[in-house]
Amino acid sequence: GLRTSLRYYNTIEQFEYETIRDKVFYLLDTIGINPSSIPEFNRIFPPVNLGNTTHLLKRRSSHETNAHHHMIEYFASNFSLLRPLLNHYAPDYLLFGIKAPSWAIEAFEYKDPLFA
Repeated sequence: GLRTSLRYYNTIEQFEYETIRDKVFYLLDTIGINPSSIPEFNRIFPPVNLGNTTHLLKRRSSHETNAHHHMIEYFASNFSLLRPLLNHYAPDYLLFGIKAPSWAIEAFEYKDPLFA
């Protein structure tokens, strides 16, 4: 897991549409690169107006693969693989204080008798 190799990283971030631009901007600035010197920076990381989510929703739908639903279907059908997968990543979830993916929780709720 990352606990043993964490010292080799300068930054580890969980990217979200709402915050990715600012995080990448800060990272580039930290290493001495002006984001405005990157020709496609504003296209790749467009400014997000949190008061107007139209652009955000458009960006999400342009890359929508329905992976969330496919993961639930797959692990509900292959339930014995879910627990080992979550156990494998559990140290990273704990280290960074992040929750297991929502699709994993939904697959448990769908298939595990404890949640029925």
